[in-house]
Amino acid sequence: MRQRAAAKDSAAEEPVEFLDEQEQEQLIREFEDQQRDSQRTWRAIFGTGCLAMGLFFLYAACRQQLEPFGVRFTGELRSAAPAGPWVAAVLGLQGVALLLSGWGLLSEVPPRKLALGAARTACLPYSARQAALLWSGVGAAAVGAVFWSCVMGHLLAKEGAKVGARWELLWLPAGPLAGCLLCCHVASSLADTEKEIQKLKSQRYNYKKL
Repeated sequence: MRQRAAAKDSAAEEPVEFLDEQEQEQLIREFEDQQRDSQRTWRAIFGTGCLAMGLFFLYAACRQQLEPFGVRFTGELRSAAPAGPWVAAVLGLQGVALLLSGWGLLSEVPPRKLALGAARTACLPYSARQAALLWSGVGAAAVGAVFWSCVMGHLLAKEGAKVGARWELLWLPAGPLAGCLLCCHVASSLADTEKEIQKLKSQRYNYKKL
C-alpha cells in the first residue's frame, strides 16, 4: 500500500509537459494524413462496390426490357410481378440509386499529395452536394425495396409458404438499400472523424519551449 501511495505521489508531482506550437501543428498534420488515408481506403472500397452493384442492376434492367423475365431472379417472380415495363423501371431505379450513392462517396476524394496550404481543406466535413447524392440514392433504393417486397409478399400469399417463399431472392429488395445505407454510414463515420480533427485544431494553445 505504501509503494502504491508513493507511486501516486510521484506521478502527481511530475510536471505536465506542454507541446509547443510547432509540435501541436506536427501532431495535427499526422492526424490529417491518417484521416486522408482512411478516406481514400474506405471510400474506394465501398464506393467502387456500390458502383459495381449499380452497373449490375442496370444490366438486369436492360435484360428485362429486351427479354422480359428471361433471367432467373425475375423469372421466379413472374406470376406476382406486374406486367409492362414496371420491373425494368424498378431495376433501373435501383441501379441509379447505387450509382448515386457510390459517386457521392467517391467524389472529392483527397489526393495522396497535397499542395502547400491545401491540408486545411482536405479534411472538411462532407459537402451538401455529396449528402444529397447519398440520401437520394437511399430514397430511390427504398422505393425499389418496397416494390420487390410487395411482389414477394403477393407471391407468398398466392402460392403459400412452401412454394411461394423465395428467401434466396431477398437480396433483390434488400441489397441496393443496404448498399446505399452502408455508403451513408461510411460517409457519416468519416465526417465525424473530420469534425474531431477540426475540434482539435480549434483547441490549440500558444506555448513555446525555451
